[in-house]
Amino acid sequence: MVLRKTIIFVLSRHMNFASKYYSILFTFFIAILTSCSVGNKVIPDSAGNSDVDTTNTTLNSFKVYVTGDTSFVMTITTVDSINTLLDDSLIVSGFELNGAALAGLVGFKTYSSSADSYLVEGAPPGITQAEFGLIKTINGVRRLYTMNHGTVTITSHDFVTKTVKGRFDVNNEYNITADRFFKCKGYFYIKYQ
Repeated sequence: MVLRKTIIFVLSRHMNFASKYYSILFTFFIAILTSCSVGNKVIPDSAGNSDVDTTNTTLNSFKVYVTGDTSFVMTITTVDSINTLLDDSLIVSGFELNGAALAGLVGFKTYSSSADSYLVEGAPPGITQAEFGLIKTINGVRRLYTMNHGTVTITSHDFVTKTVKGRFDVNNEYNITADRFFKCKGYFYIKYQ
């Protein structure tokens, strides 16, 4: 009888320990799954990418360093005739070629052309000072990715030579309609017409 009570006591203690252990393990797995959901994804920072060209002295050619769900580098070419200054808004468009085929497009607009930083924010309303988007073919599908978080910075604007230098650091981390999340960083030196 004493042996039976001892066995029941040991089993009940073991069951309590096991149930606590499995509860902790279950909670751990739920935490991992929750942190991997789209709403909680943290995009890797491309600022640590040592290949980012911070000097960019090549006129009308710049690189876009992209990290996130897929990482790649876009080499963008633009021409004077498609870059414009319209009502003091700077509009820049460029393309990426893979041989003779179009591989991607990048475009951005700042609501002013003075040397300053311009927010690419979708919320709250009225805070948006710039827009940034890229079109890229990934796994055979060409899609538009609108970057709705970050900044486009103009570091210098020469009105005589019609040249603009600057940088961008944008992402689509809070875009709930995006199928992929990216952080884009780069430096530009462009001429407009």
